Amino acid sequence: MDSTNQGVAAQAGRRGGSAPALLAIEALVKVYPTGQRALDGVSFTIPAGQRVGMIGSSGSGKSTIVNLLLRFWDYHEGQIVLGDHDLREYRAEDVRALI
Repeated sequence: MDSTNQGVAAQAGRRGGSAPALLAIEALVKVYPTGQRALDGVSFTIPAGQRVGMIGSSGSGKSTIVNLLLRFWDYHEGQIVLGDHDLREYRAEDVRALI
């Protein structure tokens, strides 16, 4: 890991040494190779230190969001922000260690 990525990962993981950083998903779009939209403009924010659960019917995008958050997949439009940085600035293994 280079020093830039180490700094980004450290900043995102903890603020003030105690609470995890904010997670924001803004106008997220994910399109499968078949052309089917799995997510279409999804937005929500999870404040620092909070936990959430996702519920929904089969095919509503729960697993897609998890795969995007863990950087197994990439999204087509929108943004995921962890701390003060775009999720794409992190190495995948660093994101997985933080979440």
